[in-house]
Amino acid sequence: MTTAAIAQAAGVTEPILYRHFPSKRVLFHRLLEEVMDGMTKALQGLVQGATDPVDALRRIARGYPELARRYEREFSIINRALAEAGDAKTRSLLRAHYEAYERLLVGVIRAGQAQGLLRRDIPARLAAWHLIHTALGYLFTRPLSPEAHRDPAYETLMAEAALGGLVARRPH
Repeated sequence: MTTAAIAQAAGVTEPILYRHFPSKRVLFHRLLEEVMDGMTKALQGLVQGATDPVDALRRIARGYPELARRYEREFSIINRALAEAGDAKTRSLLRAHYEAYERLLVGVIRAGQAQGLLRRDIPARLAAWHLIHTALGYLFTRPLSPEAHRDPAYETLMAEAALGGLVARRPH
């Protein structure tokens, strides 16, 4: 997209755009920061009020597909940046974004491990990245089978599959 098209979409002139952003790359980084901040807050909103760590993880896993639909454009910006992260600044922004997800998930997972609800033999950080990788896989492959990704039963099973290896098994 050209800076002229960006300026037109924003309802300003190109010179006004450059008055606020010295380059297209700086504009992109600012957009990326704003989008990632919004997505982090949306993910945090899924666990707000949850007192049980397994419930919190289920809220994330089951709520993620709806977030993907609601914020399709935002996730597309992040994923495109991730796929094309050619410069150090973009990689640094993305690293900080995913580290925020990691911190949120690690906190929930450690609480679940302390309560004996989640497996203790899987390091919390590894479990967090398992969930992040699952979410990324979901986002990148969603266009390949859109009908399945609109089926609530499919999404519930997918969420349970992502969590299944993390939940502690209780003796019968």
